[in-house]
Amino acid sequence: MVYIKKVLRKSKELEIATYLYSQDLRGDLQNHCVPILDVLETPQDPNYSFMVMPFLRYIDSPNFERVEDILHDCAFKNVMMDASALYPLGHHPIQYDYLASDYSRRAPVLSRAVVKPNLVTYYFTDFGISTRFTPENEERLVVGVRGLDRTLPELSPNVKYDPFKADIYLLGNVFREHFVQVTTLLSSHNMLHTQNLTMTNIEVSECADAKPRTPHRKHDGA
Repeated sequence: MVYIKKVLRKSKELEIATYLYSQDLRGDLQNHCVPILDVLETPQDPNYSFMVMPFLRYIDSPNFERVEDILHDCAFKNVMMDASALYPLGHHPIQYDYLASDYSRRAPVLSRAVVKPNLVTYYFTDFGISTRFTPENEERLVVGVRGLDRTLPELSPNVKYDPFKADIYLLGNVFREHFVQVTTLLSSHNMLHTQNLTMTNIEVSECADAKPRTPHRKHDGA
């Protein structure tokens, strides 16, 4: 499957996305920007282009199981993953838990623990409000109030700020909100669950294999 996004033909997003997947940069092992497989044009609407990208999923779908899975992984919906190695038979593009070929059957999913780490790839996506700095740029500052994470203190329409430091804050927020807080909540839940099992003389080990069900999510775009 692929994902197709309609963008303005002369937009910064298209310029930056294609630059980051140019021949000179795509082979860089440190480049985790989403691949642009093709750019489609249409004579019916000359102001727009269509970027073709791999179909990606949120980084916590399916759920993480080990600490080392998280450490390999900036705002949450702008960091996505190619999970095709985890779904050997593929999955439906909207209802992720089911097969695309047979909607009545759940899609088999492999654990990250049994899939080679290099086969599950994480990407930065959506460069709609990004800025490209060239080596000649001495002042690497920006202004703006847009973004998925509105808690960034520096956001301003007229006061310039350092976007690199802003990205560090945003990435830290992803870890805090989606991993640290969630892990703490699950740990507290498991502790209460264990106490309840002990009180009713049920062996905790019987529930060791229970896993939370991953909720359905609709792809919001790259």
